[in-house]
Amino acid sequence: MEHALASAIVLLGEMPRFTPAQWQRLCSDAGLKDCQAHLFLRDAQPNSPWVLTVDFEGALVDVEAFNVPLPMAHLEQALASEELLREVRRHTCRLEVRALPERCPRELAHELVARAAAAALRTTYALAWLQPGSGILLPAAPAAQLVREQSGGRVPVELFVQLRERPRPPTCLLDTLGLAAFDLNDLEIELDPEEAAEGKAFLSRLAASLIARETSLVELQAVEGPLGLRWRARLTRSAAPPYRAVLRFELAG
Repeated sequence: MEHALASAIVLLGEMPRFTPAQWQRLCSDAGLKDCQAHLFLRDAQPNSPWVLTVDFEGALVDVEAFNVPLPMAHLEQALASEELLREVRRHTCRLEVRALPERCPRELAHELVARAAAAALRTTYALAWLQPGSGILLPAAPAAQLVREQSGGRVPVELFVQLRERPRPPTCLLDTLGLAAFDLNDLEIELDPEEAAEGKAFLSRLAASLIARETSLVELQAVEGPLGLRWRARLTRSAAPPYRAVLRFELAG
């Protein structure tokens, strides 16, 4: 299968049975104004009975239905409350939303996937949004609200990038997971535990700005960061799994 520019999974308690016109209204309400929805039935594939293609000004996103639950291994990797995990373990089917090269411009892919998924997330059948690559699992209604609150042209960072905190006594390690989907290096910083909230806010703001291409960050560049100090980003191997190249912030000076 062709590698997707962006993708997401909507976990469902029951498969929705909407007409193309109904899907079109849902997508429009999620921010895809004036889109066209085309439903293709696939009687020869009982486990994947239909595909919905959402056409937004020539950019195409595919929503593929699966009448079987997601393998539990994908859920085991997600970070979520036990209550939410119990809820999603009862899902019976799913929608996989994808933006593929040659069908969708790269710069629109994540936003359009989020908005197409939000159309399904607002239905009574939806249980949760899942982003397997970064281990993000969110309840359906809050995930849909994140999309609706986001202005056009921007991506709800919380849906694609996980902000993690790991104790490393006497400090704690903060990092992002998921920026690789935007062709960016993940970010990492180590702070005292009482400074973790400030560190998280710093990484979250910076990740959003990088994704929106409002700023750029290169190795050894100094930026204003936590504690009102200057920090310098250094390209290195991550301190926590999955091991990958990250920009790690250290005090400049």
